[in-house]
Formats: sequence, structure tokens, C-alpha cells
Amino acid sequence: ATAIKKLRFGNVSYRDTSNPTTQEFTWSPVITIGAAAQTGTTAYGHYTITNQHVTCYFDITMTSESGTGNVTITGLPFTASNDTNAMLGMGCVPYYENMNGLAGALGASVAKNTAVIDLWQRGATAATAVTNTEVTSTSRLVGWVTYRIDN
Repeated sequence: ATAIKKLRFGNVSYRDTSNPTTQEFTWSPVITIGAAAQTGTTAYGHYTITNQHVTCYFDITMTSESGTGNVTITGLPFTASNDTNAMLGMGCVPYYENMNGLAGALGASVAKNTAVIDLWQRGATAATAVTNTEVTSTSRLVGWVTYRIDN
């Protein structure tokens, strides 16, 4: 099928279910530890929308690290659908630098009705959240996540 690039003007839907629709824009990812947004980080993000799914890419380099708790990325351009059939949004962080004591590869997810990327590491028996003990003031995270959004 032919991809048609469209923009949204007023109430005109930018998701046409009869044609694959793709658009690309930028967003500003913000890394947080617990409830504390990390200052001094370099962050870039872009995203594409294809019908009811958005794929968000991010590249974040921390220049400071403070706070305790789980590491998340906020600032997503859309909230995940809360529809009964919406699945957990999934992605990965295939490239990372300057991390401490990881149990396994890094993954990313977006729960229903949220606009937050949760980071987790794959362990031998289960996935666990990435916390402040695994990141440093010079950690770099490059990855993506895809999730369903409402029209």
C-alpha cells in the first residue's frame, strides 16, 4: 500500500483507516528518577504515527543524576489508549552506555492510559524496573517504544 503523508488541521483526522498514514515529528523526552526530572540532560526524540499506533524514538545522555526510585521517560506526545483491546506498548533500549550492574538487556513499555515510558531489565526469571542504582550521571539511553493511541 502507498503511504500518504498528512498533517492535522483543525478537526480533520490525521489517521485515515482506509490508507496507511505516516507522519514524523519531534518530541522532548525527559528522564525522571522517582518523581524527580533530571536536569542537565541532553535529549532528542522523534516519532511517527501510523494509523492508531505511534512509535517514539529517543536518545538521552544524562549529565547529572539525582533522586531515588524507578527510572522513567516522560514527555510522550500522546497518551496510550485505554481501550479494552489496547495492549501494553513495547520497545527496547538496544544501545546504552555507563550503566551499573544490569541483570540483562533493557526494555521499555507504556501502560494503558499513560504517557510514560517505564524502563526495565530482563532478569533470569522476571523483568524488574531500572532504578537509580543502575544509572550514572553519564548514562546514555537510545531506544524506541510503540503503543496504541486513540483517534
